[in-house]
Amino acid sequence: VWQLLPWQISEEDTQTIQAELRSFESFFARMDIYGPPGANATDSLEKLFAISSRHPEVIQAAAKLTEIYREDALVSFRREDLEDALLLVSRGLEYSPGHSDLLQLQGEIEKAMQRQKVFQLVARAQRAVELGNLLPPEDGNACDLFRQVQELDPGNESADSGLREIQFLIAEQARDVWGREGLDSARGLADLGLESFPESVLLNDLLSDIERSEQQ
Repeated sequence: VWQLLPWQISEEDTQTIQAELRSFESFFARMDIYGPPGANATDSLEKLFAISSRHPEVIQAAAKLTEIYREDALVSFRREDLEDALLLVSRGLEYSPGHSDLLQLQGEIEKAMQRQKVFQLVARAQRAVELGNLLPPEDGNACDLFRQVQELDPGNESADSGLREIQFLIAEQARDVWGREGLDSARGLADLGLESFPESVLLNDLLSDIERSEQQ
């Protein structure tokens, strides 16, 4: 029994595809890839996909447009416009799923975005330290920000050293408060620090000193 191939369509749709393919080629030749609205290669390919995404000529058109997306994504990537680069890659993968070069570029962009996010978080955390916003529950505190960095980039040296610095600063502040305001205030700071750093040798030693003084 004769059957339609997966990409075979009605005569009417075939004529529609051929007409739209001519429009696509015209837009492509003029490099009207993204605009003007309704009269560009991207919109034209969308119309073709709506009729048949498996038609051989539609697949060829998709491959041509995907290559443009890849080239433009590379340009955006090199100028560090990462969101635009990722958007272009995503568009290309819609038309050419499994495209190896696009998938590789997607991975590189996502790694760069993560590096960028880590850099921004470290800068925010360091600024929070300068402002004295060290611990929860304050919004944007340095401790939480440095720990976000550790989640994204385990072993990040800036985050590790930043968290050590916070412990030192809390211990220093507690000892200063101890001398000016007494044991209760010092204990309060030590306890607050230990909520975030329960294994801290520095803060646990401080708490032991406070408890010994309380017993005297």
